[in-house]
Amino acid sequence: MSPKRNFDAQVKQIPTMTNEFQKGSRGSNDNNNSSNNAPPTSRMSPSESPMEQILPATYSHRFTSRPILSRRFDPNTLQQLQDSVSALSSQIEEDEMKRNVAAKQQWEAEQVEQARKTAEREDTLRTMVAQQEKQRADRMQAGNYE
Repeated sequence: MSPKRNFDAQVKQIPTMTNEFQKGSRGSNDNNNSSNNAPPTSRMSPSESPMEQILPATYSHRFTSRPILSRRFDPNTLQQLQDSVSALSSQIEEDEMKRNVAAKQQWEAEQVEQARKTAEREDTLRTMVAQQEKQRADRMQAGNYE
């Protein structure tokens, strides 16, 4: 079933006020309702769909099942499109490679910086340990045993 026919079938299933008045399915107020016998405000011919009633004729082409492209591409245009796609693909690959190289270089720089900071901390700790050892040795020579 085409999208237009499916939509039309769904729209026809929706109850409207006009349909309710025509069927007399208003419940207990049917006897008091004077508009039960009033003619419907709009008549729809069998060939006219609800969408054609609602939308102007200029928009009706949007609901048809015609293909969007009604003509074929000539070979030159198709070749140009294929060339453009391949050029863009190679450009994307090149850009991705550049990003990967830049990311790897940044990661390596971060690793070097982290290694430098670690080496500085280790040197600081070695210096502190050496100072404590020297102070302990000095106290032992002076006779202060801990």
